[in-house]
This record gives sequence, C-alpha cells and structure tokens, in this order.
Amino acid sequence: MRSLIFVLLLAGPFLAAQEVFLERDGIVRVDLESTACDLGQWEVHDTLPGAIGGSYLEFRGPNFFNTPGNSTLNYKVRITTVGTYLFRWHSRITEPGETTDFNDSWLRCPDADDFFARVGNRTVYPRGTGRTPNPEGSSSNGWFKAYQNRADAWNWRVSTSDNDPHDIFMTFNTPGDYTVQISGRSFGHAIDRFVLVHSSASVATATSLSAPESERATVSLNTIDTGQLRVFPVPVRDYLNVELPTALAAGNYELEVRDVTGRSVTLREVRLEANQPFRLATDNYASGTYLVILRAPGWVFTAPFTK
Repeated sequence: MRSLIFVLLLAGPFLAAQEVFLERDGIVRVDLESTACDLGQWEVHDTLPGAIGGSYLEFRGPNFFNTPGNSTLNYKVRITTVGTYLFRWHSRITEPGETTDFNDSWLRCPDADDFFARVGNRTVYPRGTGRTPNPEGSSSNGWFKAYQNRADAWNWRVSTSDNDPHDIFMTFNTPGDYTVQISGRSFGHAIDRFVLVHSSASVATATSLSAPESERATVSLNTIDTGQLRVFPVPVRDYLNVELPTALAAGNYELEVRDVTGRSVTLREVRLEANQPFRLATDNYASGTYLVILRAPGWVFTAPFTK
C-alpha cells in the first residue's frame, strides 16, 4: 500500500484545473456540470425539473453509437476507502415517451484496478481490454455503453449489456486519485450527477436527492516516503505511536483509522507534538490490516499498519 500526500485547497462552485472530488465514508457524489474541461457538444441546461441543483448536462452532438471518446468529460475522484464501488448516475431521456433512444452515454475508468459489470453471478468486461466475456451491444476500447430505459423522469438506474442489464462497478485497490470519463453517445441524453458507492456504504444514502456534492479540492499529488507519517510498532498490540510528520508544525489534527473494508473504527482530534509520538489505544482492535489517515489544513497523510 503506498502512502500519499495531498496539497489541498477548497474549491469554488465550479471545478478549476486539477480539482478532485473527495470520497468520504465510501461515497463520492459528483454534479456533472461541475467540470473545467471543454464541454465539446455537451450543453448546460436547466429546463427539465427534478435535476439536482436545477442544472444538468445534455448531449447535443450527433450519435456516436460505435465510436466512444467524443466530447469526453473527465472527473477526478480521490479514494481513501479501497475496494469495489457501484456506479450510478441521475440521468434522463429528454425526448417525451422514449425509452430506447436518447438514453445512453459512454463510460470508462481507465486507471481503476478493475472495471466491470455484473448481474447475479455473471460478469462482463469492456471490449478492448483483452478480457471476456463482453457485453451485448456496443463496447469499445475499454468503454461501456451506459444506459437507462425509463421515460419522462429522472432515474438513478444505469446499466450496460443490451437486453441483459448489468450493474457497473469500479475497483480501487490503493488510495489515490482516479479518473471517471464520460463521452457522448446519444443525442439528447441528459446526465445530472454520478455517485460511487463502496460495497460497505448505503446506495440510498449515496443517491439521496438532498445530499450535497462531495467536497472538492485543488490537488498536487505526489508519492512520498512512508517516513512522512511514521507509525509504530507494526504489527501493533495495545498502542500505536503516531509521529508528527516533518511537514507539519505541532498542533491539533484529525486522526482517522479505517479497517480493510473501509469502515471507520476511530475518528478523533489529536494533539501532535514534535519528538513526542501520540499514543493511540488499539487494544480493542481486531486482528487485521488498517489505514491511518491524518488530516491537516492543506494536507492529508496516510500510513498502513497491521495487528
């Protein structure tokens, strides 16, 4: 597991270059008009009621049924809870009464550790990845066709594989920043918000229409030496010592510990002093692998440990 350091600056209402959406408690929520990249043939609209925040994106270009990668939108997400995430988006068919046209866009996560779709015990992979089986209908170069079939209403459902709808999933094995890509496929498809939902989190909570968009940050991401956040002994028994990173001054910081499923087992404010490690009680922790997350204004440090 790599340790990561992030330089963070809170964002404004729309994304600037190099901004990232922060996963929290296994959930990421992204309003799709929140992007700084060139919209291409996507347009921001506000005419259909029911969109979160009142506005949404609608694809107004020609149909690209077999050629993904046109008017591509890129969204950075920062994952700290590793594992597999369900993908959902709040979308709508803009043509009245339609259920099978104007209903899809292309979707890809090129740097995920796994990108697949599943229903029951059946799994498919995008064409162009060298993995089989592949979905029924269109797929190319690692992209899934992502569709829904409900007329005249916003809908959280999204599937791939024609006539055999599979849910779409992304797996992230290491904390870090990843890219979700969406490109135009069908004229008139409207997309409002997407969510990523960890296997330990609630889909109902993630898709609540009253829930806010995930916190955003401007990022400079670098892999650092684990010595920047030193924790010992490893493996631990009753107490874990957490040292103040050299980049920080003595002060109060938020300390969180998550287990291998992403569940938060400790979340508290701690006082860290130079040359005086903080002692975190771990006697009630079960045997296993954990991740320490230390948050400070402008910084996030991580370090793994075992018991």
